[in-house]
Amino acid sequence: MNEPHRGLLEIPSFHAWSPTTDLAYCWTPSALQSMALASGYPQKVPYYDHAFPVTKVVRTEVLKPKRSAWRTECIWKQHGVWQWDESKQEAVVMRNSYFEYLPGTQVPVDFYTFWFSFTKRFGERMCALRPTWFTLAGAIPNEVKSIGTFAALS
Repeated sequence: MNEPHRGLLEIPSFHAWSPTTDLAYCWTPSALQSMALASGYPQKVPYYDHAFPVTKVVRTEVLKPKRSAWRTECIWKQHGVWQWDESKQEAVVMRNSYFEYLPGTQVPVDFYTFWFSFTKRFGERMCALRPTWFTLAGAIPNEVKSIGTFAALS
């Protein structure tokens, strides 16, 4: 399990992508744009290309989904994380800190606590099935925070 990504956990902004820790290549919508696109709303999305060691926006393009990816409604929309503003024709964040705290608490989510405990349990279950197997788990590339957390959880 190499080079994981935290997905939406600890998300610092619904509007931005961090080129220092997140690989952006091709069309890379923000979290909010991703939610809107999955719900069938067109979005003006940046297109990233190689510019080692990070990537850069070379153009933007309006992506127009043919339909919603959801059978009913986006789960994050149901949870009040975002809504569609008909008058502005844009997605609006309603609960900015939704992915920063454990549900119903003010306890901050820590990706590495989750990630390394998950990979440890996963590895133990795989070894129970096949004792000769072992699990390798990496950290998010370019992120210094992971080193100390991994050492603490080992």
